[in-house]
Formats: sequence, C-alpha cells, structure tokens
Amino acid sequence: MKHLGLKHAALVLATLTLMAGCIPVKNVEKAWKAAAADEALVGTWEQGDDGKVGFVNTDQGFLVTSGTSGLEGGCKTIETNGHKYIIVAQFRAAILGFDNVDDDTEDGTLMRYKVDGDTLTLYTYNQEKLNTAVKDGKVGGEMDENDSAKLKELDDATIKWLGEIADQKDGWDTQKYKRQGAAAAQN
Repeated sequence: MKHLGLKHAALVLATLTLMAGCIPVKNVEKAWKAAAADEALVGTWEQGDDGKVGFVNTDQGFLVTSGTSGLEGGCKTIETNGHKYIIVAQFRAAILGFDNVDDDTEDGTLMRYKVDGDTLTLYTYNQEKLNTAVKDGKVGGEMDENDSAKLKELDDATIKWLGEIADQKDGWDTQKYKRQGAAAAQN
C-alpha cells in the first residue's frame, strides 16, 4: 500500500508542477483564430509510469487534449521566433466559437513544446518570472488576488515577447514524454 501512496503522491506533484508552469492568459481568442493544429502532437504520450497526455484531431481544425497534467481543452499552436506554443482553450470556446461564449470562458493557458521524433518536450515557465515581467511592464498582463500574473491577451506584442523568453535558458523547466502506440511504431 505504501508503494501506491508514493506513486500517487509523485503523480499529484508532477500534475501540480506542470499546471503551475503553464502560462495563464485572460483572452486567447485573437491568437486562436490565426493558430493551427499541429499534427505532430496527435497521439498518446507517456512520461514514466504515471504521466500521460493525449492529443486527438477534430474535424473543426483543432486538437483536443487531456491527461494526467490536468490540462483539458481545445488546442491549437502558434510559432514565434522558431519556438512553438500550445494554446489550450476551454472546450466551450473551442467548440462553439469565441463569439458564442461569455467573456469568462475566453481564457486559456500556454505551454512551449517541441516534438522531436517520438519525444515530446513540454517547457513550463516559472511563475515568479512571469510575475516580474508583468509587474515591470515587459508584457501586458494583470495580477490576481493571489499576486500571480496572467497575460491579458495573445496580441502581436505578447507573442513577440513569448519568442524572446523562449530563447532564455533561465526560467524554464522541462518534462519529456515518449509517443505510445501505433504512431510510435510508424515513426
């Protein structure tokens, strides 16, 4: 039983770490319209015994993701300065369209990623670094009641800033996943 408890604790810690490193955005609508689904993400990806994330293609031009990370929603990707970011929007906005939802469902999260063969690397950004960037006016954002920053929107200036910070070594943690199943056998 102890072994199961330790595995569960490790899974919870990995989930919290991944979710904490996602960059929250108040409104992802503008970038969502110009973004596209990245076919390289489609499939199931595993990290050790407990970490899983999956991406499924839809007929509406976006991917759907779910997994042990706690991230669930519609996904499209943007590229800036040679780096790719996954936009995870709420299902409701992705399926119905942003024009058909309330303002409080236009939010989402961002995560930088790279697919290299059968390896998916997810890069999570340090919340303190994001807080400092917003407080210093380097990027448009706002602080919540817990003194945590959230980007306002994915406009051109914010996307440019995302390209600039992606080149920095400091502030990023990585998690690697391996492709599973039939897609892995084909590559």
